[in-house]
Amino acid sequence: MARQTLLTKEIQDLICDSIAEDEHGLKWHCENTKGFPSYRAIRNWLIDPRYKEFQRSYDLAKQAQADLMVDKMIEIIDDVPVRKDAIDKAKGQVDTRKFIAAKLRPRKYGDRTFTGYLDKDGEPTDITPKYNYGALDKEELEILKKILGKCEIK
Repeated sequence: MARQTLLTKEIQDLICDSIAEDEHGLKWHCENTKGFPSYRAIRNWLIDPRYKEFQRSYDLAKQAQADLMVDKMIEIIDDVPVRKDAIDKAKGQVDTRKFIAAKLRPRKYGDRTFTGYLDKDGEPTDITPKYNYGALDKEELEILKKILGKCEIK
């Protein structure tokens, strides 16, 4: 039976700093970084409600890792030699990093789909517009009712 590893402040810092400063995943670090606990121990800490501070620190480390991957994409593209095989390889490296960064930080690096409203200046807003139907006369209300009746909600 494996021994129980305690999560100390030093181990927490080692894990989070290693993740934030490197593109490799957790499993790689568990196998290759000196002083790392087992993958299983870390995964348990990440789901155990007693380790909220570690979970928050780890989430921030993963966000920093996403930023690091985006920086690395620029280096990859800037340093690629002008050969088809090198360009194809660089494209694959960049696409992989884009995908991972979008998953780790969807609000910052994910594809944006706008489903909200625009303000009077055409800027996105979370405020739902309020319409003053009382300003319409009877005839205008009837026209609006006919228009809305023809519209389908999708």
